[in-house]
Amino acid sequence: MKQSFIIQSLMSLMYALNRSLNQSFFSKCIMWFEKKAYQSWFVNHFSSVEIIDKKSLRFLYKEWVIKTSEHFYLKLSRWVRGSKVCSFFLSKTKKNIIWINMIIFLSMGIGLYLYLYSQYTLLAKLLGAFVFLLISLLSLKWGLYITVFVMPFINITNTLGLSLAVGVAFIIHFLWQRKFYLPKNPLKVPLSLFILVIFIAAITSVTPQESIKQLLFYLTAFIISGVIIFSIKDQIQLNELIYILTLSVLIVSLYGIYQYFIGAEAGSGWVDAKLNPDLKTRVYSTLENPNILAEYLVLFLPLSVAGLWNEKNKFRQLLYIISIGLGALCLIFTFSRGGWVGFALALGLFIFIREPKLLIPLMIIALISLFFVPDVILARLSSIGSFEDTSNAYRLSVWQASLGMIGHYGLTGVGLGYAASLYTYPAFMLAGIKAAHAHNIFLQLTIELGIVGILVFLWLIIKLYRLSSNVILKGKNLQAKTIAISVMGAFTGHLFHGLVEYVWFHPKILLTFWVMVGILIAAYNLKDQSLPYSKMNE
Repeated sequence: MKQSFIIQSLMSLMYALNRSLNQSFFSKCIMWFEKKAYQSWFVNHFSSVEIIDKKSLRFLYKEWVIKTSEHFYLKLSRWVRGSKVCSFFLSKTKKNIIWINMIIFLSMGIGLYLYLYSQYTLLAKLLGAFVFLLISLLSLKWGLYITVFVMPFINITNTLGLSLAVGVAFIIHFLWQRKFYLPKNPLKVPLSLFILVIFIAAITSVTPQESIKQLLFYLTAFIISGVIIFSIKDQIQLNELIYILTLSVLIVSLYGIYQYFIGAEAGSGWVDAKLNPDLKTRVYSTLENPNILAEYLVLFLPLSVAGLWNEKNKFRQLLYIISIGLGALCLIFTFSRGGWVGFALALGLFIFIREPKLLIPLMIIALISLFFVPDVILARLSSIGSFEDTSNAYRLSVWQASLGMIGHYGLTGVGLGYAASLYTYPAFMLAGIKAAHAHNIFLQLTIELGIVGILVFLWLIIKLYRLSSNVILKGKNLQAKTIAISVMGAFTGHLFHGLVEYVWFHPKILLTFWVMVGILIAAYNLKDQSLPYSKMNE
């Protein structure tokens, strides 16, 4: 038989190469070929056909696709712990399985072709979104993982698209379940009020069109937070999410460090050249601005520290250590003073609660390290609070103007988003100093949402701290407690940075903050779950 002759010839060639070169590689190839090829369903049935024609080939290929697809979806269903959607695919006819494969691979192929070789990039993105939706339907968890992983590397439009696709998949998964899983959400009252406040602020804004866009960013952030709460059902999945985020932080940090060593130019207004003449580069990695990058790292680096504390696998421990070290170095290269102090507070709070015996040694190491810090960093540190620094003087003028805006619009606010405050700011501007926002999250939200809005926000923040404390003090799950400590530290550093910067200016940071909220609530729901470390790190 023709194909049997071909197979025998290939086997003979492998044996000859193995004898002549005496390399284990060919032995492994032979073993793999014997195990996978000779014993495969396709080869056995193909070899039994004595007369090869187009009809028999089509029949064998169709049967092979069906068998392979059934095996794939069965393994996938087990992998995602009993996905209802995978079970649905398995319950359908062979014809449907073939059509599912055709839809997925044709969409990926056509989308890639259009994106690379055609002007129809929008259609390519729509096809990509369709494939991503299918992935999210097969596994909501992995749709979430992909979204949070690629978030720093894609533009905000694509980030919103992925988030909304995950949200649609979440709704379908939720409706698919016969028994609805409703996890606890201790923040439902202040969170509901906050959503109501921002909705009213959007529709009553002085710039309603821009405020509706900002409302979309908020709603997307709430969707991702909700998906985390509903899809993370055990400590293993929560650890996986933190690991995925750590990998993303690692790549962002590597690119930021690369920018520093190639001497990426600092943007205008990023540094006072007179006060810091040696400072030529402030890295921003994939996040457009050094302060935005610092805000991202201040939120996620403490989570990586918790991941290191919880991890027992040596390889992953090493990866966490590398990610934390490179992330801290990248944070230094942002030369964001608020970011430095914010991360120091976050790390200090984590150590104080989790391992207080390490606090004094680390403080001593930090003090000693000041003698070896480059002058450019010391100059940047010494400028904290200095009125000679133009950025500090600039902030004071902006804060005075912001207080004037609050005095005029404090009851109702000007509307959701910085665009509304930017529209009304010129009437209160001092000495011709322009500003896109108040450079303070509390002042900015008061301007946007009014007095009621800022009070609801403060209530929400207090509830977040109380929720963290509940997990830390009453939880039985040590890993969940460690994560809650890191989230509390991250919030502390983030809000401290928010005293000198509007940290929600960029939608990705807004999304990052609410990812952390979702992780905290997930840790709260797992606080009484007790699993051996060996099972958690399988």
